[in-house]
Amino acid sequence: MSALIESASPDDAEAVRAIYAFHVLNGTASFDTDSADLEFWRKKIAQVLGHGWPFVVYRADGQVRGYAYATQFRDRAA
Repeated sequence: MSALIESASPDDAEAVRAIYAFHVLNGTASFDTDSADLEFWRKKIAQVLGHGWPFVVYRADGQVRGYAYATQFRDRAA
């Protein structure tokens, strides 16, 4: 198995959206009640990287299996 962590790109937005949507629907780690759409994630990745902050994906065998990002603050209600 080949695996690596690398900077995300807007092309990774669908995989990130799918991962997050699963956890919004099935978990308790997010305060979101609805999952964001693909365009949101494309913009989010571009915005985070545009500020010089990290947005990385974990890729195993060519597939995005996880992601992480850091920002200055969170803008959610909870």
